[in-house]
Amino acid sequence: MSPLLQSLDKNPPAWSGEIIRRWDSDHFRSLEPFATSYLWTNSGSLNVFRVVGTDDPDCHGQTWSWLLRNGKRMALNLPLHESNRGYYLSDEKKEPTMSFITTDGHDWYVHCDGNHRTCIARFDFHYAGLTELRGLSLHDWRFDHGLAGALSRLSEIVAERRLPVRLEVTRATLSREDNPGWMRERYRPAIRLSRRADERLLDARAAWCAIAWLEGPWYRRLYRTWPLPRMVEVARHE
Repeated sequence: MSPLLQSLDKNPPAWSGEIIRRWDSDHFRSLEPFATSYLWTNSGSLNVFRVVGTDDPDCHGQTWSWLLRNGKRMALNLPLHESNRGYYLSDEKKEPTMSFITTDGHDWYVHCDGNHRTCIARFDFHYAGLTELRGLSLHDWRFDHGLAGALSRLSEIVAERRLPVRLEVTRATLSREDNPGWMRERYRPAIRLSRRADERLLDARAAWCAIAWLEGPWYRRLYRTWPLPRMVEVARHE
C-alpha cells in the first residue's frame, strides 16, 4: 500500500472529507464579458491547499480522500510519486501540464489536467508541512460584478415595462503586457444602452444610476428627463 494511503488511514487530515467543488463553466461564460483583467503564468506557484475544486465531472461530489483511494489514475500516479517525489518539489514546469483557474485569487480549480497529482500533492504536503506547488500554468480572471448585476436588473426592468431600450455588453481591451512565460490583459467592460437615436456606454456606477431613476416614483419621472446625459460615460473617461 502507498505510504500516503497508510498515512491517510492512520491520521486523516481534517480537510480530507471536504467535497471537491465543481467548476461552473456556464457561470464563468456568463461572467466573461464583464472581465476586467486576465493574468496567465506559464510556470507559477500556488498554495496547493487553495485548490478547492475541478472541472472534471468524475470528481464532482467526491471527497479528497475518495480521490486518493479511488481516482481512475491513482494506481499509476501513486507509484510514480513514491519513485519520484522530487517531481512535486521541483521548480520546473510540470509535464504534463498542471493547470489551474480562479476568478477571485483565493479559490482555485484544476483546469483541464492535474486532478490526481493535485490530490497527491495536498496529502504529501500536509504530512510534510509544505505549501507551495510550483511549475504550474495559472489562469487568474477578475470581473466587474457590479456591472453584471446592473445588467441583470436593467434587463428585468426593460422586459417588465416593455421599454424601447436595447442592452448589450461590450468589452474593450485597454492594455496587454507579455513575455514568453507571462501575459496580462486589462479590459474595460461596459453596458451599451441604446434608446432611439441615443446610444451610451455605461459603467457600473452609471448603470445603477439609471436603475435608481427607473425604480423611483412614477411621478418623478414625469418631470425629470432621461438622466443618461448626466451619467458617467466610460467612453469619455479613457
